[in-house]
Amino acid sequence: MATREQQIEVAERVVAEQGWGAWPVCSARYGLHGKEGAGSGSGGLDDAGEDGADVTEEGPVGAGGADPSGGVSDGTARTHVVRAGESLWAIAQMYGLPGGWPELYEANREAVGPLPDVLAIGTELELDED
Repeated sequence: MATREQQIEVAERVVAEQGWGAWPVCSARYGLHGKEGAGSGSGGLDDAGEDGADVTEEGPVGAGGADPSGGVSDGTARTHVVRAGESLWAIAQMYGLPGGWPELYEANREAVGPLPDVLAIGTELELDED
C-alpha cells in the first residue's frame, strides 16, 4: 500500500499532466479547473484554476473577461474544450451552470451528437446561455 506521501506525489504528477479534470467530480465540487502552473508551489486548492486552460473567450478586442460565476455577460462567449474523462454533468457543475447538464446539452446538441453521455475529446462546448 502506498504511503500518504507517495499518494500525494502521484496526485501532484497527475494534476500537472492532466489538470483537475482528472477528478471531474471533486473538481466540480471545489470549482477547480485548468492545469497547475509549472512551479506554482504547493499544488493545493489555492493554486487551482489560475491559468483558465479550459475556458476561452471570444469577442471584441478589449472586451472584459467572461464571468466564470455565470453572472451578467459582457458580450464574450465562454467555451470549454472537452478532455478525457469529462461529462456534461461535471462540466456544468464546474462552471456552476444554472440549467445543469440538460441545458448544456441542449445548447450544444449539434456539437455533442445524439448521445449526451458520450463526449468526444476536443469538442468545444458553448457555456453561455443564448
